[in-house]
Amino acid sequence: MCGNFNGDSGDDKVSPSGTLAQNDNDFGQSWKSTRSQPGCGSTDEDDDGLNDCTFREEYSQLCSVITNTTGPFSACHLHSDPEPFFSSCVYDLCLYTPANGMLCSAVSAYERTCSVLGLDIPDWRSALHCDESDPCEKLDCTEHEWCGEKDGVYGCFCDEHHHRPNNESYDSSITCVSSSGTISLSRCQLFEAGFHSDALHLRDETCNGTLEDGRLLFHFNNDDQLCGTMLRSNGTHFSYENTISGDVDSHDGLISREKSIHLHFSCDYPLTQALSMDVGINPVESIVHKRLPSGLGHYHLRMIPFRDPGFHFPLTRNRNLEMEIDERLYIEVQTQGIDERQISTILDSCWATPVNDASYPVRWDLITTQCPNPADGTVELVQNGVSTIARFSFRMFTFTNFSSIYLHCQVHLCLLRHNNCTAHCYPGYHARVARDISYHDSEGISLGPLVLNTERRMKASSSPGLLTSLVTLIVCLLTANILI
Repeated sequence: MCGNFNGDSGDDKVSPSGTLAQNDNDFGQSWKSTRSQPGCGSTDEDDDGLNDCTFREEYSQLCSVITNTTGPFSACHLHSDPEPFFSSCVYDLCLYTPANGMLCSAVSAYERTCSVLGLDIPDWRSALHCDESDPCEKLDCTEHEWCGEKDGVYGCFCDEHHHRPNNESYDSSITCVSSSGTISLSRCQLFEAGFHSDALHLRDETCNGTLEDGRLLFHFNNDDQLCGTMLRSNGTHFSYENTISGDVDSHDGLISREKSIHLHFSCDYPLTQALSMDVGINPVESIVHKRLPSGLGHYHLRMIPFRDPGFHFPLTRNRNLEMEIDERLYIEVQTQGIDERQISTILDSCWATPVNDASYPVRWDLITTQCPNPADGTVELVQNGVSTIARFSFRMFTFTNFSSIYLHCQVHLCLLRHNNCTAHCYPGYHARVARDISYHDSEGISLGPLVLNTERRMKASSSPGLLTSLVTLIVCLLTANILI
């Protein structure tokens, strides 16, 4: 117990009732919770819980280095009573045996107290076969861990209160962001299985883990810490893959009992998504937030309408925006949260519908099989498959007997290293349609509508020389729709 840190050691052992406990045992018992499990502290009731200690005499002899009046701690006896430390030493050995460095830790506790008082203690560790320094001090075991030795190596074991939600995978969890990933594992579960944190590394052996609150963290990114990560594609997802490995051989010589571990993990991202945008509602951008289960990544899709061919001036929603029939509208589709050096965005198809339903039977195709629809000579594919941004434009129109237009696109991602991300769109060449991509797990967002301004149309029709129709952009926000 550490007391109350008020600088007065005389009132450290105060019970919950405010009275001073007679000894350490009474002090500990007074604070025992009524919810404690049966048997908790049951060995503490009589004679400091040592009545059933089989090797009490032997343990007392080992711990007597603390109280020996001619021993290394004799000069400290006048300044700090050694009896409580001696009793704690015997108590700990009776409960846990001298194994796992328990004796060394118990004697070290008294040495630290003497050192705080400014006393130099002669060497005592060699006689007890203790290390020159307490290895447990460097490990910083957490509240639900305890320091011990296994196969000649000190580490942190899990205590009975340690949370084990998934013990078979060492309570692993993965976080994926763009082209980087972090995997976290339970340090004490790994150590109990025989794997010390210092012996583990990623595929690149120079990439070791870092400890944080009892967790062992491994991290990779695609910039300056690749760590042997490999980028793969299976046709439906692209994945950043790596492996945590380590070898432990506790026996040298003629035979070997080497243990090894290989934990494969990955960050997976879907190659195919769909998004829909009605160019009239909140026309600045259309965003799809794609969140996948633990260990899988997410990225964002945006569809943004522009008024200029340089894609510098997006349509804003601070007022109703009017567009003339046959006026050119420029559309940009962005994918954010992926590595633009490795992955590109491809527009497979884009189409318009008169209602906010991507599968509505009345539709007009703008892009088909990654190329402009030959039936609409106004469609221009500005950029497709060369970066994370795809762009196209078309001239505004209206559906017969309808006043609204909604825009939808089917999008997928492509790994640039395959060198087959750009479609060839020219007469006599058919764009590829057969590839190892299946369209599924789609999402849609609708913004709109783009509405025909009937009042302006009537006025224009009655005035010679004026335009016959205008389209007015009505700014309002609809809810996102899922496309299956």
